[in-house]
Amino acid sequence: MRTFKFYFGLTLLFLVVIFTLQNTEVVPISFLFWNFEVSRALMIFIVLGIGILVGWFLGTQHGRERERGLTERGRDRHPTTDTPT
Repeated sequence: MRTFKFYFGLTLLFLVVIFTLQNTEVVPISFLFWNFEVSRALMIFIVLGIGILVGWFLGTQHGRERERGLTERGRDRHPTTDTPT
């Protein structure tokens, strides 16, 4: 299993290097009143990182709500013992 992980990681690293070498073109970025230039590969990695962080944050928030029973379906399925019946 350790050998599989090593070769999988090596293959993934190889693909990232190829991707980076093929996307070295500098592209202009305009966001609100900022204008700058960055390589296309770096911009894709930045957007990917932001997407991972947003997905992780929303996933943990949803998990916390489910644990507390704050979601609509969660309240119906798991009534709290504090509410009078």
